[in-house]
Amino acid sequence: CQEVTEQLGRNLLLPLASEGISKSMNKSIHILVTKSESPQKNVKTKIVSLSLPERASPRFLENGYKFHPENLKLEILQSKKETEGWYFTTLEENFSVRHFCLQLKLLCLPTCKLKSIEKYFVAIG
Repeated sequence: CQEVTEQLGRNLLLPLASEGISKSMNKSIHILVTKSESPQKNVKTKIVSLSLPERASPRFLENGYKFHPENLKLEILQSKKETEGWYFTTLEENFSVRHFCLQLKLLCLPTCKLKSIEKYFVAIG
């Protein structure tokens, strides 16, 4: 899996497939994006389910996410520790299926730590 490291608490744009895949996107009929806490888990959480011929809004879209089918990117709105993990993309075509994997790691930089401390003091204040 490709590894991506980003800052916790920000909006993130994740590339869900390799760069050369956009040409075969025209052949794709269905996209499924799932997430797991580890690559070995058999049960994954569904994030996006989209039939491409319709090009309408996804049949399913998990809260906190936005999907960009034109470039196969997943936007995570205000990333949280729970959004960290392995993201699996399945592109179903007429006669084949392609799989892609991405591991998201989130870092809490000093500004993130300050916000956490402020929230703590407001909560107990």
